Amino acid sequence: MLIISAGGDTQDYGPPSRIANIIFHQMNTILIGSVRTIHTNEKPANEDTEALGTAKELSLKLNQLHNLSY
Repeated sequence: MLIISAGGDTQDYGPPSRIANIIFHQMNTILIGSVRTIHTNEKPANEDTEALGTAKELSLKLNQLHNLSY
């Protein structure tokens, strides 16, 4: 899991995504998904139900992938 906080209300996810891919490449791993939340000045991230749902789905996927490696 990698958490990148870009700050602001950006609509351009290109730069943070490129940084994440570089970091994952250096760690010899792959990206299985991403969660994004914006406009956190108006709606806190912990109230972004869509992002929270995606985070839960990805955590379940990560657990499944971990179980396959054994």
